[in-house]
Amino acid sequence: MPGFITVAKFSLAEIVRGRVFKTIMIIALIVNFLVCFMGYWTVSRSPLSGEIIKEQKRELSHMDGIGGIPSDISELTDPMVLSYITTFLKWFAYSVYIFFGNMLVIFIAIGIMAPELERRSIYTLISKPLSRTGIISGKLLGVMICLLIYALIMILSAQFFFLIVGAKFQPSIFPAFAIGFINFLIFGALAMFLAVNFRPIPSAVVSMMILWVSTFAGTFTIKTIGQEIFKFGKWVDYVLLILPQQKNIGFYALSFIFDKYQKSMIAEAPDMLKFISDSPRELIQPLIWLGCILVINFLSFYKKEFD
Repeated sequence: MPGFITVAKFSLAEIVRGRVFKTIMIIALIVNFLVCFMGYWTVSRSPLSGEIIKEQKRELSHMDGIGGIPSDISELTDPMVLSYITTFLKWFAYSVYIFFGNMLVIFIAIGIMAPELERRSIYTLISKPLSRTGIISGKLLGVMICLLIYALIMILSAQFFFLIVGAKFQPSIFPAFAIGFINFLIFGALAMFLAVNFRPIPSAVVSMMILWVSTFAGTFTIKTIGQEIFKFGKWVDYVLLILPQQKNIGFYALSFIFDKYQKSMIAEAPDMLKFISDSPRELIQPLIWLGCILVINFLSFYKKEFD
């Protein structure tokens, strides 16, 4: 068995047995259910939802000869109504998935590397006939497999809730969640790089700060803090462009959640929905960022002198 596979296997076992993975996983499942339930209750009773669905059915009735516009959103057995509500439930589930997945990957990436350095057990790994590239590859692979387990559990929990409310199996959630997985790879590699070179707490703080700023990059709040309060001027725009553009990943992922009719009907809804993009080019900057941080990660660990 290749050495990095062995490292990945032990890393995965350590992560899954740890309290961090279990705690975040349980909280994520509870929050996912509560958010979907409250979202279902809210959207199904929203007057705005009723008007949007009526307009959507009018458009479809002209195009496809579909009649029977529901007079009330409470007609939850109507296929159009159920499709509209399920779409927003997928959006809510995706948001929970991304939020807890980002936190999980930061903590487990730091958690499997920092203890090795603090206990100096890293010397045991280095002394074995295993390259440093194999060690870091195995650690990253272990984190990735753990995240795949997390993603699968979150997808199954979301699908279970959809079945509870009477919706059909939702295959569109798979590509959306897969695209969101890019987020986890970026911040997992970043957190591991920081853990190799700095103490655990500063590594976690810096990772969370970059996560928070990149999540809201380009928003009024971030620009106001940078330009008006700290007087950084145009430098704020340059810094925000350098950070991994999570919003690009999110906008592209949402294109799989909302169908073309729903995207046209909600164009005047919340501002975020106006930026839903069908173009894979949205992923170019995040993927470049991922490639760069992976290269830096490997080079940093390869050149690291362990005292």
